[in-house]
Amino acid sequence: MNRGLAKKYGRLATKAVALVAVMAATLTAGKTALAAIPNVEIVTLLCALYGYVFGGMGVFAALIFVAIEPLIWGYGGWVITYLCHWPVVALVFWGLARLKLKNRLLLALVAGVLTVWFGVFSSMVDVGLFTGGENFGERFAIYYARGVWFYVTQIACNLLLFPIAFRPLATLLGKLHRRMFPRALPKEPADLPDEVEPACPPPEEQATDSHPN
Repeated sequence: MNRGLAKKYGRLATKAVALVAVMAATLTAGKTALAAIPNVEIVTLLCALYGYVFGGMGVFAALIFVAIEPLIWGYGGWVITYLCHWPVVALVFWGLARLKLKNRLLLALVAGVLTVWFGVFSSMVDVGLFTGGENFGERFAIYYARGVWFYVTQIACNLLLFPIAFRPLATLLGKLHRRMFPRALPKEPADLPDEVEPACPPPEEQATDSHPN
């Protein structure tokens, strides 16, 4: 590898590290800013955006966010829920970007389904999904029913937020992606309206590539 190519890889790596750090920081800041409002959150939207626009870097940022949260809130069963949920949100929307899904209602529907699953899975973990015990189904039903209005609030929040905010924010982040990694994306993305780019790593990089609410 010649010196010029090494510098090029070095610059790309530096940009990627800085971008992942900023994404993880905004996830933590957004989560903390809304922590006082039960089950009103922006983490689903941010994880979805980061996965949709930045692909693997967004998934990695979600993992770092999950690693940071216990340092703020302490450890508990919710850490398992977070580890199994937030990176998956970014991963799912990365896949939707690969499929070039741009319909805002369908994107909101996917976000809603993921939010429903978050409530179900978190309740299952809380009542002993991995530790077992008698009458698991009955205990789960009682536990979930007690917190159902909190889950309804979270679902409604995302179903309202995604149709309004996802596409405009994805457009802005897509511009940032093209500016930071100019050779990573086609110069003229004629097939994508509103300048929204699906996550796609640069060709030279493809080979390497209770709950506090």
